[in-house]
Amino acid sequence: MRTRFVASDQNPDIKRIKALRDRRSVRHAERLCIVEGPRYVADAARIDRPWLLVVSESRADSELPEGGDLLIVPDDLFARLSDTTSPQGVLGVFPFPTPSLSTATPLFLIADGIQDPGNLGTMIRSAAALGATGVICAPGTVDPFAPKVIRSAAAAHWHVPVMLVDSIAEALSGVELLVTDGTAERPIDAVDLSGPVAIAIGSEAHGVGPASRSLPHVAVSIPMGREVESLNAGIAASIALYEAQRQRRTG
Repeated sequence: MRTRFVASDQNPDIKRIKALRDRRSVRHAERLCIVEGPRYVADAARIDRPWLLVVSESRADSELPEGGDLLIVPDDLFARLSDTTSPQGVLGVFPFPTPSLSTATPLFLIADGIQDPGNLGTMIRSAAALGATGVICAPGTVDPFAPKVIRSAAAAHWHVPVMLVDSIAEALSGVELLVTDGTAERPIDAVDLSGPVAIAIGSEAHGVGPASRSLPHVAVSIPMGREVESLNAGIAASIALYEAQRQRRTG
């Protein structure tokens, strides 16, 4: 690992990190993403070798994973690089994760038009925790490799495949599609989730989009008290995946 001190915003590596932070097109062209926070960097580094590590001067004595070059930067420069309001002084630039595809019975979570990074991050984290075999990001969904999504997911991208698709239909060959809908009469716990299934979750405001609804599907609801009109996407996905895990564990 080569260690360098960098203090200028005009340094090529600093400019590259800012471009990766701010521009989806750059992230996908270079297939690199930013992981911020010592815990999440360490978690990702257990699986992938970081291309570059950046640490603030005040955290220069931190224990860091092995990786590519290490940049030590002034605290104020790190704050300008950070995507958080309270920087923790450590970030890593990693190749896009490529977890192995599971051989288990398919259980896909479809993020359909999810625009909130926190919600998508929660969905990915729950997918990794609750046995999903993959997360499919439909068109109109926020970039799953954006820094805010990775942070919200606690870097769970390294534990569950996250796929961007142009066509949901092509990704669901041989898999039953369930579409969550608050008005559906059939509750999700009344549906057999032990076979190959994909659960589509839309935004709280607009629900699942036409791309999913145009496909053969079963509409399901999550039973709730009458006082609550809807759940946000991250919570809805977590409940649905837990029900699928419960059925597969006890079935």
